[in-house]
Amino acid sequence: YLRGAGSASHTADAKRSGGTTTDDERERLRQIMSTCTITGQTLDLTGTSGDIVACPYGRLYNREAAVHALLRRMESGAMASAGVKGPEPDIGYHVRGLKDLHPLRFQVIERDGNGSGSKYAAVCPLTGVELNGSSPAILIVKNKAPKKKKSKDEDKVGASAESDASPNVLSERAIREVGIDSLQEEYGPFDMANCIRLAPTIVGGVFDKVKTDLQTRRAEEKKSRKDNKKKKDKKRSEPISANGDSKPPAGASKKPRQDTTVNGNGAVGSNMSVAEAARANVGAAVASNPALSSLFSSGKSGLSEKERRDALFTTNT
Repeated sequence: YLRGAGSASHTADAKRSGGTTTDDERERLRQIMSTCTITGQTLDLTGTSGDIVACPYGRLYNREAAVHALLRRMESGAMASAGVKGPEPDIGYHVRGLKDLHPLRFQVIERDGNGSGSKYAAVCPLTGVELNGSSPAILIVKNKAPKKKKSKDEDKVGASAESDASPNVLSERAIREVGIDSLQEEYGPFDMANCIRLAPTIVGGVFDKVKTDLQTRRAEEKKSRKDNKKKKDKKRSEPISANGDSKPPAGASKKPRQDTTVNGNGAVGSNMSVAEAARANVGAAVASNPALSSLFSSGKSGLSEKERRDALFTTNT
């Protein structure tokens, strides 16, 4: 949706309205790129990094004004819960909080002073084209870095801080000509899906596409968080053994050990261990054979030595 937008019309908050002529569209785009959507005041392009922020719809705000608008919206919601109608919010509900407001850092040049208007102008750092709404501008939103613990000796103001002070608004033309992969080293890491088209136009369906893409992306993120929560809950419910492996929860069915016993007739049961069953088999064999019984008996027997030998080699019929 980033290409072919031209200099068509654009809408910001409901407070703003405009005509349909080319001049009206151009003026609307210029205001959006140079003034706060809430207060209408001119944005300080040379201010401290983070003073200007943009929402996912590509609207620009003074950061302080946006924060106060979010607080007022919260208070209005509390009043509505109590049955009291509060004022209309100054900022749309597509901005869920500060996490949806991304800082803008323009490459700023000083005008020659002959023209009217602002003394400074925002330009693309790669092409030099002025970012006044006449050319599509893209806010580069970096991918979120994974959380990690900082060591005590780590410098908090390192390369990342220096990178965050660099301009992060490029013209669409620059991205198209240089290429996304070539921009990663200086401006990345970033995905174009997360970048914001500043001042998207109504004509051509650009603004509608921005809203649709945002809704789709947030629905996918919500589903992904829900799926991850289910996986974590499932893993958390599984007990962990001493070696760190998951083991079945308490009460799970286990295959009982089958012990064996031997009754007087040599039948095998299921209440003894294998060793006990073997000893029982031997005992039963000895008890059933007079010769074996006499050999293993510790008491005196009534048979003579010759009779015991004869009985040992006699086959029972």
